Amino acid sequence: MGTNHTGDFAYVPWNYFGSGDIPFSQENYELLNSNGDEFYQMPFVMGAISVFHNIPGVPGGAGGLKLTPCALAKIFRAQIQYWDDPEIVSLNDHIASTLKEKKLPIKVARRVL
Repeated sequence: MGTNHTGDFAYVPWNYFGSGDIPFSQENYELLNSNGDEFYQMPFVMGAISVFHNIPGVPGGAGGLKLTPCALAKIFRAQIQYWDDPEIVSLNDHIASTLKEKKLPIKVARRVL
């Protein structure tokens, strides 16, 4: 069972274990559970994620930008789109004036498998 590069779902009921690198959608999860068997999806490999920024006037390292996991998730979901967002500013009193005066959009770059 699994998905291909287009995200199409395939279920072949000949095995009790399967693995893949893309989580199942809610629709496919429900499809698997609809036959009376219980399907469990769990991560078994995790990797590090690095976050970089290039905001003029904002240093890197310990004295630089601070983000919470929730703020970072909102950036990746496009719920926070500018570096002067009140949630980011509230976490970064030490660079708040720099963030507010720049009004720079956040441009997310990511690798997709």
